[in-house]
Amino acid sequence: MQTLPPPSVAALTVNEFCRRYSVSRTTFYDQVKARRLEVRKVGHKSIVLTEEAERWLAALPSSCGPRGSTEVSR
Repeated sequence: MQTLPPPSVAALTVNEFCRRYSVSRTTFYDQVKARRLEVRKVGHKSIVLTEEAERWLAALPSSCGPRGSTEVSR
């Protein structure tokens, strides 16, 4: 999996996060609700620290499964 270079900012807004990681706002809030992604609040605004965004990305499951595995799961 290729990791994106870190942005030059310390935090991303919800819209910036969604654009950067190509997810919808619904998916974003589903990830927050499931406690897979931590947000910080600045007044009413939600932000995601870039370290947290990269941790979330790295924790996503691979679609290929374990390397070298030829077994098909059902």
